[in-house]
Amino acid sequence: MGCGASQSHIVFTDDNIGGPETSWFKVCQTLDVPKGKTNNNKLVIKRAGWKTIRIFVSSTFKDLHHEREVLVKEVFPDLRAWCEQRRLHLVDVDLRWGVPKDTTTEGTLRTCLGEIDRCYQDNVMPFFLNMTSERIGWIPLEKEVTPILVEQYRWVFGLSVTEMEIVHGAYRKDNPNSLFMMRDGSFLKNVPNDKKKTFVDERTDIAPEKLKILRKMISDRFPPSRVVKYSCVFDGLSDKGKPTLKVNESFKTVIFDFFKSRIEEQYPMPDTDIDKYQNMKESHEAFMKNRAENVLGRDAMLDKMKSYVDTGGSDVPLVILGEPGTGKSSLMSKATDIAETLSREKGKWHVFYHFVGAVPGSTDLELALQRLLKELGIVTDRTMPKDLQSASQLCLSVLSNTHTKPVIVFFDALNQLDEDLEAVNCCWVPKKLSPSVRCVFSMIAGTAPHKALMKREPKPQELLISPLTIIDRKNIAVTVLGKFNKKLDQDQILLLLNNSSSENPLWLSIALEELRVYGEFRTLTDKVDSLAPGLLELLGQVLERFELEAGGDLVVATLCLIEVSARGLLEAELLQILADEENLMPPRVDEEKDTRERSEKQEKSLKHARLPAFKWSAIYRALRTFLRPYGDSGDGRLDFYHRSLSKAVRKKYFGEGNNQADNEDAKKRYRWWHRKLADFFWRTDNVERKVEELPYHLIKLDEKQELADCLVDLRIFDELYNVEFSSKLLSYWNSAAGSDVSTLVSSRYLEVIRNLENEGTDETQLCFRYIRIANFFTQVGILKGALELANKAKTLEEEVLGNRPESMGKILDLTFKCHDETTKLNEFIYMSQKPLQWKVVTTGQKCVEIRKTLSGKAHKLELAHTMTRVAFAMNTWMTMGGSEDLSVLETAQISFGYIDTAIETFKEANDLGHLAEAIMTKAVLTDNRESSSEQRRLYEEAHELCTQVYGEYSVLAARCQINTGIHYEECGDYTKAYRYFKRYGEVTEEVFGPDHPKAVRGKNILNEPMYKRLHTEETNNQNS
Repeated sequence: MGCGASQSHIVFTDDNIGGPETSWFKVCQTLDVPKGKTNNNKLVIKRAGWKTIRIFVSSTFKDLHHEREVLVKEVFPDLRAWCEQRRLHLVDVDLRWGVPKDTTTEGTLRTCLGEIDRCYQDNVMPFFLNMTSERIGWIPLEKEVTPILVEQYRWVFGLSVTEMEIVHGAYRKDNPNSLFMMRDGSFLKNVPNDKKKTFVDERTDIAPEKLKILRKMISDRFPPSRVVKYSCVFDGLSDKGKPTLKVNESFKTVIFDFFKSRIEEQYPMPDTDIDKYQNMKESHEAFMKNRAENVLGRDAMLDKMKSYVDTGGSDVPLVILGEPGTGKSSLMSKATDIAETLSREKGKWHVFYHFVGAVPGSTDLELALQRLLKELGIVTDRTMPKDLQSASQLCLSVLSNTHTKPVIVFFDALNQLDEDLEAVNCCWVPKKLSPSVRCVFSMIAGTAPHKALMKREPKPQELLISPLTIIDRKNIAVTVLGKFNKKLDQDQILLLLNNSSSENPLWLSIALEELRVYGEFRTLTDKVDSLAPGLLELLGQVLERFELEAGGDLVVATLCLIEVSARGLLEAELLQILADEENLMPPRVDEEKDTRERSEKQEKSLKHARLPAFKWSAIYRALRTFLRPYGDSGDGRLDFYHRSLSKAVRKKYFGEGNNQADNEDAKKRYRWWHRKLADFFWRTDNVERKVEELPYHLIKLDEKQELADCLVDLRIFDELYNVEFSSKLLSYWNSAAGSDVSTLVSSRYLEVIRNLENEGTDETQLCFRYIRIANFFTQVGILKGALELANKAKTLEEEVLGNRPESMGKILDLTFKCHDETTKLNEFIYMSQKPLQWKVVTTGQKCVEIRKTLSGKAHKLELAHTMTRVAFAMNTWMTMGGSEDLSVLETAQISFGYIDTAIETFKEANDLGHLAEAIMTKAVLTDNRESSSEQRRLYEEAHELCTQVYGEYSVLAARCQINTGIHYEECGDYTKAYRYFKRYGEVTEEVFGPDHPKAVRGKNILNEPMYKRLHTEETNNQNS
């Protein structure tokens, strides 16, 4: 009977074998889900973070052009917007668009079906759309389909490529995510006879019957709700004389609703039950297993790593050092695999591993530390640290705690972590590891994490990766090529290994890949001989091949865009940028043109345009091995996995590192690409990505006005704002202002405030804005402006909003901060400041009392922060002699009560950064005349904690420096005081910028006669 049991179905018998039915008879013999056994398995995939959704569009090309236009310009943009609201990236795959004429048959077939494979990999079941009309499409001859393709895809001869897409993407597996749109051909009666060939297959001997069978097979296999007929009308001829169609609205609605429903069912919104950390671990495990397979010739180094684990390494980490491409990740993978195997056998150690850049989100230290803490059972989802600082501090405590269960921490490529302070300074790694903890890190020598670790005492152990021996290299070449049934003869092997660069594992692996894909056996020796010595030079050759084979300017543009991006680009972003092929590359000198001035129509067109999937498929396939993989849980972000490729791109396409004239040209090229990305991210609606990329490019372009316009966008402001210190936001404003940053910040944000007031913004929201912008003003040093906004917020609370305790606590804290920072701008304490200091103390006390009424962990920490600052301010009040209302003795009792409570709170919360601030404050409160040694001990403890948590450059580091300096000055040790004041000046200029009031204060201190003299002596001693 064939595929169906009903008599109305096509019946396969010996009589009709050999006609069009033959192919479908063979298809029915290869079904993965047999006819009659519908695939009713409900596919629901739990996810964490962003996910990429691919919709494969299958159709003939010429006759369905108008439908694809509707899909690309109307349906998919709407579906894409809906997906983005659910943290999904939509990529539509239509391989019939833009197929190069010179593409080989095998290349075309492999690309078509390979993209469906990719849909299976990314989405388990492809989201598959087929459109069928009156053409059958290309039917490859038997000689055109290679045996490999036949075996790989169970190729059925006699089927068109479109039919094979249907079979592979939907039919065999009864894919529930497949939709079939059947066009009604009645419109043809209105099409002029000489134009009908656009829509009707000229092979009248086979096409009608073949199409009839295809429709019947689809209708018999899939439910009526997924086999939909639609109509269209002839809409006349275009200006170029081509027939045009107008598609019925139901066409758009059916497709949009179907895929929306299927995506919603398969990828429901993430819930709290999803363990994203387990997903991350599995991704790292897959990478580790893959890399560990090909490690040869590293036995001696693996023995040293095992020895470190066995002996403990004097309670310090083991650091694996090597230049780019020397095989650090592979070595770490092999060591991890061995450790895991031994752990399973002996059960002693828990093995944690993290490979930076290898899987989605792996450059984020916060996620890595959260996963480590959860794997060790230290935290649950409910008690998980909520930010990087908290996670770093808790890890610091756990890895130094003698009660921590045995653990080996493998952390590959520390230097590739996002450049957060905690990552750069390795603040999460204790100076002395617990006896039950081993830490093995890999990195490039001389990078920031390496320098930070080597400043410590005792220093970590180091292990330098050695070059591969010739025997190791030969074994690798034989093994890698042998997997693909390829073999070099002895002369070719020697020629390859005599290349001096073959000692570098990355060079060797790239060279072997170049040989593997080389198709001319007769000239293979010449190919081996042509492999350039030097990693960058070989990569340059590879890039040239990519240009020739995978898209020319499109490949170059993709590489240049990724290179100049701040943190890589999403695939969806690249598809949109590359779609503007007319303005893809920098203009030549003789064709200067400004692409920034576009009409509204052009902008709208660009926003919805996407690079044809066939073109992108070729680019991605070529570059894939050099890109950080983004996997099932990734956000689709593409970046270079090896920084060596980044260097090769800069050298080849930007001319970096050549003579001065070339360097000037390189600057122009960089500027052009930065401008292109800046323009793109101005248009994007994704605020997270806008914040990541736009300020970066505007700084590179030195576009100060544009940068300021960007930073006053309140969505961007909110992303960059931090209640304690908005370091990145302030850094961007320093770049925008050049000098006098406070004036620019004040004028631009006050303008924003006036606009909010004039627009009749809701009072609650307006109060929120007053407080937030005022707090940022205090960070910049705009204290008068901050106080004015705080007073506006206070008036709103008292007159309209009902004195809400939490909000009033923030306003009082803000007012206290404004007064307190104003008093601190003076180098000396004058009695004339006493009225203002009284305001500081009383406002601080009121804030403390209000915050005592608020419950919850967050409010308890805020109370401790306030107590710390108020206790510090009370020290000045005591120096001034107090008053009848608050004597020195009463002030001392209150301030020490505050600071002791704060210290206990921070210890309980394991908040080491704020604990350092509280200990420093206690040092300030301690009378140096009676307890000088105790005071210095407290300062040293605070400074050590501060450096461990925040590094050498932070707001607290500056405060530790100046207060320690004041201590030595009061003790009469001006030489030591000078060292601390000098360091204070360096830190404040780095953290705040040279024009910030705190930096100015540092300069003024060093300009005092005593310290000018000490500076002169220091300079003379250095020169002598």
